[in-house]
Amino acid sequence: LHKYVTAAALHYFYGSQIAYVDDDVAKTVLLKKFWRLPYNNKLRGLVFNHTAARKHPISDDTISALGGADFLVSTNVIKNIGKKKVIYDFQLKDYDKDNIPRNLKSSIYSIRNNILENEGREIILSFRVDWRKNQILTDHKPINIESESGREYVKIKEEMFKEGILSFNDAYDLAFRYIQEKVWILAYSLTRDSNTYLLMKFKTVIKSKWNSLKQSSQMKR
Repeated sequence: LHKYVTAAALHYFYGSQIAYVDDDVAKTVLLKKFWRLPYNNKLRGLVFNHTAARKHPISDDTISALGGADFLVSTNVIKNIGKKKVIYDFQLKDYDKDNIPRNLKSSIYSIRNNILENEGREIILSFRVDWRKNQILTDHKPINIESESGREYVKIKEEMFKEGILSFNDAYDLAFRYIQEKVWILAYSLTRDSNTYLLMKFKTVIKSKWNSLKQSSQMKR
């Protein structure tokens, strides 16, 4: 597939050639480009929000090492999400920083950053462009390609395509996108040619009828 249709698709859409069709290479390059984005970038914000929406259980030993449950709840580092029993969930934002000692702050942020990196990697790698519906499939609900975060993701993917770097899913998706576009162009061309033929045929019939009427009129005279 990637030897023929995907190669043609890559050249057609991006003027490039295949360098790699490899999941590991594609993941590595995508992650490098993603982590280089500024913190206020919309795509990074989306991934952060998806990460924050997940549950992050924390062990009793870790709670004790960080100053105890009461302290961590009061500073919004953990939150009880249990109904019938106490279940603490580690939070990723809105800490009461002023009331957290410096020695504990570094440990708390170390846990936070580890979660953001590991789960952020998993989330961004789960994204996939649906070219047919102009949306990006995510770990949650699809996002529009034309949204700010959608455009940022497509920009990363298209940079990779111009460099000739594709995952196996990319190779399939681009090939399918190329085939669809070519089929549409062919269908449009056939419709146009058919309409042109019918128009010419109509003109020929009208001209023939007109000439017949003229001849009939002259004969009557």
